[in-house]
Amino acid sequence: PLGCDCTLKGLYIHFGNKNSRTSSTNMSIDIFKNQTQQNDPMTGNASGSGGNSYIVSKTNYNINFSAGDTFNVRVEW
Repeated sequence: PLGCDCTLKGLYIHFGNKNSRTSSTNMSIDIFKNQTQQNDPMTGNASGSGGNSYIVSKTNYNINFSAGDTFNVRVEW
């Protein structure tokens, strides 16, 4: 649970790319608040990574949380 009231504004996810993927197949990244999916998914893929690690980011979230809320991220590939 979160310890204070806050707003999620952005998310940066670093992928170590263990299998050196370079595929353009999109993964879906969803935010859950109190076990409820928020309707603002982000997508990303490994194209352009050259098989190296890469970062997928989204900086236009505006999801408000209260102290005690839970926060989860689900990545589907």
